[in-house]
Amino acid sequence: MNDNFDLLAAINTMLLASGESLINSLGSEGSTDSSVAEFVLEQTTLEYQMRGLTGGIYDYTLIKDADDKFPLPEGTISFEATEPVYAASGGLARLVVRDGYLFNGTDGTFAYADTGTTDIPGRITRLQDWTELPLPTRKAIAAAAAVEYLVQVNADPAKLQLAQQKAYMLTSAHKGHDLSQRSANILGSGGTPTNAVRRHRNTWIPRYPSF
Repeated sequence: MNDNFDLLAAINTMLLASGESLINSLGSEGSTDSSVAEFVLEQTTLEYQMRGLTGGIYDYTLIKDADDKFPLPEGTISFEATEPVYAASGGLARLVVRDGYLFNGTDGTFAYADTGTTDIPGRITRLQDWTELPLPTRKAIAAAAAVEYLVQVNADPAKLQLAQQKAYMLTSAHKGHDLSQRSANILGSGGTPTNAVRRHRNTWIPRYPSF
């Protein structure tokens, strides 16, 4: 079966849940309903990804550039170092994603205690495009967004209840799929669940990019 659940299909799923007319394209002018639905879907997608979807989490080593900064891949919302990174003022540096670079929040600078360090290994969490997300995840996001949309437009309680039931079911499917992916990644890389959680963590403050 072809996977045709694109952004337009997700928006129409939300509109259909409220009994409204479907649209033929995104950004339809003059359609307040579709504009609200698109905004709600964007925010719900962001909220899901902020939780850390398996497909958006991967090991990555930051390399210092010519300006003595550590650039981050586009769309990064958090970075977790797998080795200690120290601040010049002492103790671990509080790592912050800022302006596309790894910022030392402890000292308020892009520099760190060991100025000779040229790379920082760690784990990236980044935003994925809609088409990169697995189908169960897209379905769950659209269902959750439909519930929020129905609340915003003061929809009929019966429709809201039906949407909530559907969201619960699809969220369970998404969680099961994400968990199986995570387990496969751990086993495929030769790691174990114990090793996956027993690693050094630097703290960070995520930056939430706009869509």
